Amino acid sequence: MLLDQLVKLVKDNAGEGIIKNPVIPDKQNLPAIETVANSILDTLKSMATGGMDQLFNLFNKPNPPAVHQVTEVASSSAAQNLMDRFGISAPQAQDIVGKVIPDVMGQLIHKTNDPKDPSFDLQSITQAVGVKAPEMPKPPSATGVPNKTVPTASKGVQIDKKD
Repeated sequence: MLLDQLVKLVKDNAGEGIIKNPVIPDKQNLPAIETVANSILDTLKSMATGGMDQLFNLFNKPNPPAVHQVTEVASSSAAQNLMDRFGISAPQAQDIVGKVIPDVMGQLIHKTNDPKDPSFDLQSITQAVGVKAPEMPKPPSATGVPNKTVPTASKGVQIDKKD
């Protein structure tokens, strides 16, 4: 499930921002991590409702302005959610998300585009946000001929050659 994968990714990046941060008590580390992960997932869902092109481009053709914009939206949402849930101040919440979300978003995009890393893929992301990913075209055959059955001569059939 995507949320579980996001929680793990946030946890892997939560050292200074959450785990070692005295603003978040140790017993609240996991709920804080889950809050940040949910905020990222909610941001991706919001992107999907606004148009799939934006979501697909984020993962297929990431560019710094688009990644920055999504990171800002996720950070703002996560900061507000942390303030609401844990009663921390806006500067404290912004400090936390500033130490966690940029790295998480960068890794999420990288992992989604890395065929050697099965932890994230565009299809599971689009399913989790409630949309269907477009089917990828099948590669042409090795001969360059479209993938279809080509009749061949069988034994006993004579093929006339024209000289």
